[in-house]
Amino acid sequence: MRLVDGLSPARRAARALSRPAGFVAVFLLAVALTALACGDINDDGAEVRTPTPPPAETERPGDDHEPTPPPPEPTPTPEPGVTGLSCDEREPHRSLLVNDVNEALQGYNGDWGFALYDLNCDHMTAINGDYIQYTASTSKIITIIAVMRAVEAGDVDLEAVEPHIDEVFEWSSDHDANVLEEFIDPADLDAVLADAGVSSQAYIDGSWNQAHMTAPDMARIWAGIIRGELLTEESARYLMDKTGLAEIPDGLETFPDARFEMDGFQYGQKAGYYVIDGIPYFMVGAGFLAEDDGPETFIPVFILRTENPEFLDPQRREVWPLVVEHVAEVTGTEMPADPGPGPWPE
Repeated sequence: MRLVDGLSPARRAARALSRPAGFVAVFLLAVALTALACGDINDDGAEVRTPTPPPAETERPGDDHEPTPPPPEPTPTPEPGVTGLSCDEREPHRSLLVNDVNEALQGYNGDWGFALYDLNCDHMTAINGDYIQYTASTSKIITIIAVMRAVEAGDVDLEAVEPHIDEVFEWSSDHDANVLEEFIDPADLDAVLADAGVSSQAYIDGSWNQAHMTAPDMARIWAGIIRGELLTEESARYLMDKTGLAEIPDGLETFPDARFEMDGFQYGQKAGYYVIDGIPYFMVGAGFLAEDDGPETFIPVFILRTENPEFLDPQRREVWPLVVEHVAEVTGTEMPADPGPGPWPE
């Protein structure tokens, strides 16, 4: 190999690259490579950047480009605690009940008073609401309330009084009611009346067998039980369940005994009847119809002093079916097949 300037061709080429001209060529090559990386070069040598396309829009489920529908209309809030007709809507039915009861008892041979307390609407419907009379065994409920208050206070053992309570509810035993009053004081009976908010006409005078009151007064006492104003919720439930023990001799029913059934409602009562000395007889029906799984509760009370010697007294027994019919109408409940003591009014 011939050497020029003592250098081989390869070394001569390397040296040429190290000279300024070779440097310029390398620089231009680098610029061209950079241009390829960053964008195009136009004819004037200026860089032209390729715009980056926007990311493709991802279609979302349900994005069909239709306008968003308006929110649904809010469901009207029902009147609190009312499952059937509203309290205002019940007013015509209350007037109808008053007319029906008055018509059923037109010309009745005796004195009477009637009340139906609609607890849900806090409305008392009353006829002859000021009429006061001896309330007979119905007033034993006052004695039992006073005894249960003593049990709640820890002053009386429930096991000591429960057998007597059962006898009073099942058979309306005078003896057992008197035994119960040995566990309390007369002032305890007065306290029950006061806490129930009865009228100034009502009094009990030391014992259940001296009690006199109006139909609305008796309804307020039952309301005090159910609302928890006279007893704790546990004691109130205890008494309400006991009212289902009642068995009333045939012919003495003013309201039916525990055999009455109305779908969706619990029924309980404490009857009263004083028929020992002949006419006048004192008859009382008092109790409750309470919805099993709802807020509806009705307390009917019917008191009467009758000169009618016939115990069956078909006219007296027309009142209860009218109560049942009213409750069914305003709550939207089906009428029971047997509404109770009849005859069923035409």
